[in-house]
Amino acid sequence: MLQKQIGEEHEAALKDEDHENEYQEESDKQKTVRDLRHFIRKGLTGILIEIIILIVSAVVFFMTEDLTGRMGIQDRWTGLMILIAAAALIVDFIWLRYRGIRPEDTENTESNKEKRIRGVTQK
Repeated sequence: MLQKQIGEEHEAALKDEDHENEYQEESDKQKTVRDLRHFIRKGLTGILIEIIILIVSAVVFFMTEDLTGRMGIQDRWTGLMILIAAAALIVDFIWLRYRGIRPEDTENTESNKEKRIRGVTQK
């Protein structure tokens, strides 16, 4: 009788844990979707900023470079061109970088959960 009651309590605890795991997995999925949507918005913003930098750099290049004379590696506008290139790199780093959960991290977490669940059910 006592063993049957302990077994039923153990099964109820496992069911509760399964429900908690399902809720946790659902919230993880929602968080991942939210992170990806945020990344897409940031990516689009970054692309728009880089398009603006592209247009500005093309205008500055054609306004400042003397294309009729000899070409040189360095002139008085080289510093400005380096600043424009640095701005584009900073935009890449800030706006086009994913900081959420990566898919390979998710796969490892899921396989660990499966191993943990199988270990609990086998005991």
